[in-house]
Amino acid sequence: MDFTDFGLQVWEALAPLVLGLLGYGVMLANKWINGRIKNEEFARGLGRLNLVIVDAVKELNQTVVTEYRRAKTNGDGSLTAEEKAKIRDLAIENVKSYLGMKGVKELLRIFGLSEKELDSRIAARVDATVFDLKKR
Repeated sequence: MDFTDFGLQVWEALAPLVLGLLGYGVMLANKWINGRIKNEEFARGLGRLNLVIVDAVKELNQTVVTEYRRAKTNGDGSLTAEEKAKIRDLAIENVKSYLGMKGVKELLRIFGLSEKELDSRIAARVDATVFDLKKR
């Protein structure tokens, strides 16, 4: 038995193991790439949602909130809890309108949320945006 025969026998014995490890490596690489794509989609969706929310809140502040405050004759022009809730609901509807049905469906897919859960997240972000704008 010479060196070539021995090498061939070793290769025949180790080939399934080498191919198995290679297949496993390809699977891990695929998983890593898919994870990166999902993270980038998530970040892009979140960024877009935040921009739309800020735009909707600023628009409502300049139109609806200003009108409510002008209509108040009770001095300080502060809004009641009912008025704030109505404006927040209007902001949620405006955000969804700006995104369109396709955009809303895409966000539902990316975030893995129901429509009710998405509305809740938008409402929380609207409240945070209002708070941030008041601080300025």
